[in-house]
Parts: sequence; C-alpha cells; structure tokens
Amino acid sequence: MDRNKRIALLLLRRHYTYLNRRQRRYWIHPLSVAMNPDGEYFSRKYEALKLDEKNFFDFFRMSVSSFEELLNKLSPYIQKNKMKGRKPVGSLEMLGLTLRFLATRSDFENMHTDYYRRASTIAKIVRTVCGAIWEHLLRENIPPLTKQLLKDVAVEFDKKANFPNCIGALDGKHVRIRSPAHSGSLFFNYKSFNSIVFLALVDSRYRFLFVDIGAYGKESDSTVFQNSKLYDCIMTGKLPIPTPKPLTGFQNATPFVFVADERFSQSRLTIYNYRLSRARRYVECAFGILANKWRILHRAINVQYEFATDIVKP
Repeated sequence: MDRNKRIALLLLRRHYTYLNRRQRRYWIHPLSVAMNPDGEYFSRKYEALKLDEKNFFDFFRMSVSSFEELLNKLSPYIQKNKMKGRKPVGSLEMLGLTLRFLATRSDFENMHTDYYRRASTIAKIVRTVCGAIWEHLLRENIPPLTKQLLKDVAVEFDKKANFPNCIGALDGKHVRIRSPAHSGSLFFNYKSFNSIVFLALVDSRYRFLFVDIGAYGKESDSTVFQNSKLYDCIMTGKLPIPTPKPLTGFQNATPFVFVADERFSQSRLTIYNYRLSRARRYVECAFGILANKWRILHRAINVQYEFATDIVKP
C-alpha cells in the first residue's frame, strides 16, 4: 500500500470516529432548566443559610466570615468570563459547590440533583477551585520552613508533650481512591484498598508544616519520606534545622528531631516511649481533624489519580 492510500485511510478513519463519537444530548440538562432557570438557585440557598450561623457552618464546614474571606481571595482566580452569550457560574457558587463536595460524601451525580448543575460541570468546578487554592493560598497557610519557625515549634512541643528539641511530628495517611486504569497493584496498600499517600509534618497545634501528596499506596511511609522534598532538603543541608542545644539538666548539645512511628521494645525506654507517643499523637489528631471536617476523606474518591491528588491538596 502506497503512502497516499495510507493517508486516505487514516483520514477516513478519523472522519468516522468523529461521526460516531458520543453526541451531547443537552446543552443544559432539563432538570437544571426546570429547577434553576435563572442560574441563581445556589445564590438563594447561600443567602438563606447565612440567616443561621450554625446551619451555615454545618453546610460549608466554616463560618460566614471565613467563607467570605476565602471567596475574596479566590475570586480573581476562579471567576469565569461570559461565553457565547451564556452566564458563567459565579465564583460564590464555584467555591460553595467545592466546599460542599469536600465536606460531604456526595459524588458529582448526587450533587447534580441537589444543586442543578451538570455532574461534569461540578467536577470541572471542583478541580478549578482546588487548583486555585493550592497555587495561590499554599504559602499563606503552609509558610516556608525557617530556623525561627522550627525553634518555636520545638518550644511548643516541649511545653505540651514534654518532648524537647522536637521540630515536628511526621506521619502518612492513606487516602482511599478508585483504582486508576492499568495501574496494577501500584496503589493497593497493606490495608487492602487503593490509595494515595498523604505525608505530613505537623506542629503541636495541629498545623501542617509540610505536606507531600500523591505517592503510590503500595509504598511504605519510610519510602514516601525518602522520596519527598523534605528528606531531600535534610540530606542536602537545605533544611534550616536549628543548632543543637543541651537538654534541661545536661551539658552536651542534642540535635533537633522529628518524631515518627518507630517502636522500641526495651523496658528501659518506657518513659521515652510515653513521651514519644505524646508527641506523635499530634500528627494523628491532625489527620483526624482534617478528615472529620472534610468528609470526602472518609470515602473512596471516585475520580482519576491526578484529580484525586488535586482534591487532597487544599
């Protein structure tokens, strides 16, 4: 077969593929047209929820003032321009739908019947807002690690957990996801479900100091840590760890440390184990607080791997 015939066959195949692709049944779903004809259903719901602070908090998992502050910060990055004469989804509704998705175990199909936006539209909104939060608000909420910051963390750990020279509690959480296509056992963890790993370093106030999200579920916490930027900074000397200082009652300088879930069996280390456990619990409690606030973390996130990573990041 000569070159011209092959090109003609490829063009013919492309033409038939175009003709046979799935056609969109509706530009706007009839349910949305009937229940949300002016596109203001969510705005009316928002104004009604504002009348009761408790109901508002239960719905969005944050106060009115926090919601409006977050909206003001994100609006410039998520507001869409008008296209083809159609009114775009407003930034208030985009943020509200995203928070509602994160705060509940609902999927996009259920949200379609609750808020009268197409499931695919809601999925795009959630991804856009989560991406904007990660890109534009990350450093505001997880500032770069500095020597003074780590010193302050150590002081707080000494006060609250009686564990001196501790600059953070480190642990990993398996976030349940749908098994990605052709992934084999990459995401299948020792708990017998598919997941991505959320590695975090927290202080004694349950605030995240460092996060690494998206490692394969089959990997152990130690492997995830060794592949993280935090480990790389430690090994290359780029992490601003404070200068070692003596513990109370001792003269020899002791280095600052992270606490993790190492186990010790010797009875002479009972006191050490107790204090280590007190220090470690902060990272476990931080994961618990996060999952109870954003309940999407209680179920398998039924989206593609990259999308699931975007959802977990904010």
